[in-house]
Amino acid sequence: MSSLVLVEGVEPAGPNPDAADPLIFSGKRVVPHLAPSVEAAAKPLFYFVVYPDSTNSSKPTIRVQFFNDGSLIADKTQDLPAPDSSGAIPMFIGLGNAAG
Repeated sequence: MSSLVLVEGVEPAGPNPDAADPLIFSGKRVVPHLAPSVEAAAKPLFYFVVYPDSTNSSKPTIRVQFFNDGSLIADKTQDLPAPDSSGAIPMFIGLGNAAG
């Protein structure tokens, strides 16, 4: 799994996207949230890439837990979609959703 990126937004990648850029997928570009904090009412969204073991035929799942001051505020488990042509699974997950 890649590092987590707190997401500010998603925008079109443009006409000549860099195929090596890990924040570009399916013609879109993830814009990272660079501020040192988020508002209390925010429902943060995170982006990451899962790199499943191609030798394991089991369908991968992911479990994500969100904590605030040591208290569990969300616990999500989800089956992952099929990998893209590169073998990676780009994912978005947040307090209000989970989507590949």
